[in-house]
Amino acid sequence: MFKLKKFNISLSMLLVYFGISAAYVGTTSQPVPNAVSFSPNSWLNITPGSDPSEVCFSWATVLNNSTKFKYKPIFQTDTTSVTYAYPVPKVQIVKIGKYKNPSITDFTNSNSVKTFNGVTLKSVLTESGTTKAAGWYQNKVTVSGLAQSSMYAYRVGYDTIWSGINTFKTHDPSSFSFIAVGDPQMGASTSGAHANSTQKANVEVYDSVAWQTSISTFTGMFPEANFILSCGDQIENTSSMSSNDREYTSYFAPLEMLGIPVANICGNHDYGLGQYFGFHYNFPNQSNRYGATQYQNDGDYWFTYGDALFMMLNSNTISVTTHDVFIDQAIRANPDAKWRIVCLHHALFSNADHPFDSDVMFRRGTYPAVFDKYDIDVVFAGHDHQFSRSFQILNGVPVSKNIMRIAHDSSVTVCNPQGTVYMDLNSGSGSKYYDLNSKFIDATTGAITYPAYTAKFWQQYEPSFSCVKIDKNRFSIVTYAITDTNHPIDDYTIIKSRGPSPIRCFN
Repeated sequence: MFKLKKFNISLSMLLVYFGISAAYVGTTSQPVPNAVSFSPNSWLNITPGSDPSEVCFSWATVLNNSTKFKYKPIFQTDTTSVTYAYPVPKVQIVKIGKYKNPSITDFTNSNSVKTFNGVTLKSVLTESGTTKAAGWYQNKVTVSGLAQSSMYAYRVGYDTIWSGINTFKTHDPSSFSFIAVGDPQMGASTSGAHANSTQKANVEVYDSVAWQTSISTFTGMFPEANFILSCGDQIENTSSMSSNDREYTSYFAPLEMLGIPVANICGNHDYGLGQYFGFHYNFPNQSNRYGATQYQNDGDYWFTYGDALFMMLNSNTISVTTHDVFIDQAIRANPDAKWRIVCLHHALFSNADHPFDSDVMFRRGTYPAVFDKYDIDVVFAGHDHQFSRSFQILNGVPVSKNIMRIAHDSSVTVCNPQGTVYMDLNSGSGSKYYDLNSKFIDATTGAITYPAYTAKFWQQYEPSFSCVKIDKNRFSIVTYAITDTNHPIDDYTIIKSRGPSPIRCFN
């Protein structure tokens, strides 16, 4: 049963969390709109850029006609709306000392400020029966030329209207780490089989606070993590823009997310409102053809970090051919990447609710051959709301060669392995869990027989996350349950001993 072990929720806390007081918090905080009179003008978020020298910004505004926009200043307590001529979206950055207070950063000094212009895209979505503004507009700006191991202050805006000041850090890409989570799925507690009655009655509040706890937990444990990877289904609702709006606000609400890039992919729930998923993000190297649906703003994208190439696939586009072409192009553009990582939403080798779904079985029968073809090292996925790690999979079947060392049940190291390891991550927020599939449980004895591909299965109805550390020779994935002790539940390391700076492998 899901338990909120790390916090107690009172009504007053919930009202403050959702901003029922109608006041935004400080100059460096993400706006959390009034949950009753919902009027977001931000959803500000950062995505990794094409390489470590870039980051991508996205935020939203509401327009009252095609040439003017009605804008509530971001991060301000002043709720007065002012109409301005439509401007070009901008991000300004200043490189600052590590211990300098970012709130006193001088953005008027032209010698230290760098300004980056972006583009604005109009959403054509409307919701029947509602009184929406004339249009939602997405602002997209990419910041480039960032120095390694530095701190930057930034603000977003439009010449005379600026947000409060926030910060982000860059790191040394030669040895780096990131956090990976499955299915935050804001709003899913209402349908979760393991959600209690209080959770279901206060679903948006409950999921928001739980997600905040998860974000605070893993950014606190690993403050030097370079970015977060979310394996899809950031939100739950597939039919209502107003519900989507509240869920996206909950997803973007944690203040920590203003300072760390998050690489999101499109899950089946994100896909439910079509182009509305892509409307919230600014992805690097995104294809409007390969992996894309008819909306063309949700295609596959890639980015690099150090020696690693990340290929983010929209598995709602089920055809393997389109992803094959995309992966080929991404690798051709980055031939020297030592580590090749794929992230998609639909888990191929899992153990809970979905392994026998016809669409999942189709992907399991077709995708691995493509991943073998391109020597993919690791595939991260979600969708099944449980944690599973496969054996190394080659030609669709597990291989067990080159097991270097088994320290204990939850720690495995492999050296120069064949095939690909598939990581299916449990919910990062705890909004929904699935049980082990009944087909793996003997109805008479209760004995469990896992499928041959399963090396590790874990379901204790607790949110979890993986901390991934990568250098030239090692790819380490340690997965933690978010509990009072935040204990590790799985530890898997791949070693590549060939090439520059080889290390010795032991049998």
